[in-house]
Amino acid sequence: MWWFVTTLVITVFISNSPVYAYDNNPLQDICVAVNDSQAAVFVNGKICKDPKFATPNDFFASGLNVSGIAVPGVGVAAKFVDVNNMPGLNTLGISIGRVDLEPQRLVPFHTHPRATELITVLEGILYAGFLVPDPANFFKSRLFSKILYPGDVFVFPIGLIHFQYNVGNKKATYLTAFNSQNPGFIFIPNSIFGSNPPIPDDVLTQGFQLIIALWLFGKSLSQIKSITMRMWWFITTLVITAFTCNSPSHAYDNNPLQDICVAVNDSKAAVFVNGKICKDPKLATANDFFASGFNVSGNAVPGFGFASKTADLNNMPGLNTLGLFFGRIDLEPQRLAPLHTHPRATELITILEGTIYAGFLVPNPANFFKSRLLSKVLNPGDVFVIPKGLIHFQYNVGNKKATYFAIFNSQNPGFVIIPNSIFASNPAILDDVLAKGFMLNKTEIAVLRKKFS
Repeated sequence: MWWFVTTLVITVFISNSPVYAYDNNPLQDICVAVNDSQAAVFVNGKICKDPKFATPNDFFASGLNVSGIAVPGVGVAAKFVDVNNMPGLNTLGISIGRVDLEPQRLVPFHTHPRATELITVLEGILYAGFLVPDPANFFKSRLFSKILYPGDVFVFPIGLIHFQYNVGNKKATYLTAFNSQNPGFIFIPNSIFGSNPPIPDDVLTQGFQLIIALWLFGKSLSQIKSITMRMWWFITTLVITAFTCNSPSHAYDNNPLQDICVAVNDSKAAVFVNGKICKDPKLATANDFFASGFNVSGNAVPGFGFASKTADLNNMPGLNTLGLFFGRIDLEPQRLAPLHTHPRATELITILEGTIYAGFLVPNPANFFKSRLLSKVLNPGDVFVIPKGLIHFQYNVGNKKATYFAIFNSQNPGFVIIPNSIFASNPAILDDVLAKGFMLNKTEIAVLRKKFS
């Protein structure tokens, strides 16, 4: 039954009113970005259009099933879904992209100053890694790297220098997700040696100790710049920059207070914390930031017709404090991922195969007892975003299995299955409460309890 969900939306609205408006904490249910290139006023993010004029297309994008625009001379093709081509992402703290990398080509050393990045390999073989500064000596760093195959997942903590390199003999393709609508891209060599206006030569020579190189090789500084652009070793000395920009003032879900905080298996801990306690960073390994097996379906959920598999703190402890959660869902024909909410996260889904009908309910600010359905039929390569805390569903309208990835901008998004939570609670909600809440008689309530227990 769909109609009873509307009366619950006021609860979701109340729970979706955070005190602070950070990237993943909107102050309203939806805030569709306005094309404000001509605006005289600049804001942090985008200004919003009147929610009455929002449409499902604002929360929809397509084309991730094919490669994007090639970057000349780099061997990389990229396509991103962000607030510019999917305005419904505004204030929701999440974005996604697809990258196609030619054999033996590199995505240059770079950082994302405002986001953690999570990649999922679709085809090919990648060598990926990131640099973690040594807290005892900021001029040294530690490389965390892995060889990744189709179905593997790897996470890069916010602000850290990292890379992806195709070590195979065929094209590699991966999806990349960020817990920000605008993660920022800083390509280290280009930013430093190709700035406008240029960084003074004296600064560069001292910063990279190029005086020694000039003396040893008799090279001009312009030649040294060209050489250094092709050298990997100098990146290590830059990691202090990433460390400095990675020190936010508040410890929200996507704002860690250190570079990495690998979760400890603390099921027997006497002290409970918000999230997980951390192990000593010196004991962290690349495997803490890695998970595999997402090229095949997960465990079936009995009676629901779908199978799920997730990358979370339990099998990928490096996600702790990084504000991301990843899953794969396989949905049988004509089966539904039940009406549910995620109280702590926005969800972004990307269709891999099949046809999904997806939608979410937006409360009417003028009347909380009414809501508006925003829905789309999604095909392979399509992307749809579901705002934090709103009731939503995914339904396989095709005649074959549908598969999609779900990315959340919280390490623990929460899952509230609406019918089961209400009619199968323990202890049970009083019949009189349900009868008045849903205008049902006790016989109908008994039937619903039996269905959802």
